[in-house]
Amino acid sequence: MGRISIDNIRSLVNHYNGFVDAVKYRKDESFYNDNNNIIELSYNENPLGAGKLAIQAIREKANFAHMYPPIGYVSFYDKLASHLKISDKNLIIAPGSVAVIQLAIFQYAGRNDEVIFSKSSMPWYKWSTIGNNSIPIEIPLMEDMNHNLEAILDAINDKTKVIVISNPHNPTGLYINEQKILSFIKQVPENVLVVIDQAYFEYTEKREQILINEINNFPNLLITRTFSKIYGLAGLRIGYGIAHKEIIDGLKAKWLGAMPSVTSLAVFAATKALDDIEHIEKSREFNTNIKNKFYNLFDKYNVPYLVSEANFVTFNVKDSKKYHHLFREHNIELTPGYFFGYPEWVRTSFIKDGEVQLNKIKQIIEYVYE
Repeated sequence: MGRISIDNIRSLVNHYNGFVDAVKYRKDESFYNDNNNIIELSYNENPLGAGKLAIQAIREKANFAHMYPPIGYVSFYDKLASHLKISDKNLIIAPGSVAVIQLAIFQYAGRNDEVIFSKSSMPWYKWSTIGNNSIPIEIPLMEDMNHNLEAILDAINDKTKVIVISNPHNPTGLYINEQKILSFIKQVPENVLVVIDQAYFEYTEKREQILINEINNFPNLLITRTFSKIYGLAGLRIGYGIAHKEIIDGLKAKWLGAMPSVTSLAVFAATKALDDIEHIEKSREFNTNIKNKFYNLFDKYNVPYLVSEANFVTFNVKDSKKYHHLFREHNIELTPGYFFGYPEWVRTSFIKDGEVQLNKIKQIIEYVYE
């Protein structure tokens, strides 16, 4: 990776300061109660929170917070591998799926190498690339707002080392079936790592197994997932990567050099979260119901929107920069499209009291589309 250049330092610090300023309302514990009057819709958190089994584990294991976590987490690797029906040799855990993606970029791309991803993708793809002294290549979305896989293939050259594709895509929520993704991977040179970010996998309708069943056949495929979304453990920072053993070994080597440790409490909670089928099903059911209510609202007012397979929806407000203040006047914090390069759109996740949220957004839609 080497020393970050002065220009890249300035760029990243500007992003850092802007990001911190955007979430300054989270500055202390007063935000984390039910009476702060802020409707937080920008982080795609599970509005139902963590499940009972995970919370119970956190409470029971808090007494061990003074003890350093192990590196191996053998029992958790065994549990997760069994859950996924793969070998523990095909797994690496890290503080969130973004940490796995960062490790991949740091391990497989060097100075002035290129990392390709879609325009509008999660900003950490770009920030990790710049922080590695690599070059981000952003490919515009297609007219339907989904990944342009053909354009990504056309952008590959001798400098390309990593491709990152989120599926479902964040911030659109759009999904590409895994057979099409697999066909895409087959066209990518074997020396280019393809990262498929499946942070919202558990929310998808079919939860396809095509890619995970192919990991040992493609030594350039890495799948990343997280406990931050449907499992409701975003604050504990735990995610994982699934790949051929050779890739996992490379990531573990880079992990040991950087030591991005996962806490014991996160692992205790994640272990129990895997078994909390009731919470997972409730989260899916809530998500489906609230999305359908939003779709009905959009249809009623002829508002363009994208059909999402994640726990958020993206809809058109004509000019998100112009109308962003309307959401903030209603104490709503969401993601305006100008932040991710498509200013007509906004992305909203959900709160537990969906009717309150629907009513507020209905008022804004009536104003924009009057």
